Amino acid sequence: MTEKKRRKERYEILFEEVNSKMDLVLEGYKEVDNKFEEARKEREEIRNDLTQKIEFVATGLNKKIDDTRECLTKKIKDTEQRLDKKIEDTRECLTEKIKDTEKRLGEKIDRIGTKQDDHEERIEVLEKKLSI
Repeated sequence: MTEKKRRKERYEILFEEVNSKMDLVLEGYKEVDNKFEEARKEREEIRNDLTQKIEFVATGLNKKIDDTRECLTKKIKDTEQRLDKKIEDTRECLTEKIKDTEKRLGEKIDRIGTKQDDHEERIEVLEKKLSI
């Protein structure tokens, strides 16, 4: 065999090996690409699952907030009504006490006035007796 032929054969073998190695590299890239695609799909599934869970929790929390708001609104309304009644009852009681106090003070003033009139009459009688 001539030198050219041997060289040619060596290059052909070398190219076949390089070609084989390139095929292996391409297979490796394909495998890595498949792994990345699997990871992307898995991340997407996890994301969707977490989004659903968050929405479920948010819905539950919103319901609890609405229920609490409704309950507190009712309690506030009930408390306002109870306090309004207490205020009205207190107003009526105090009005009655004020009227009673005014009546008693008026009676006392009248008695004092009567006593004063009686004292004035006595003084006049005494003064008349003294002047006689």
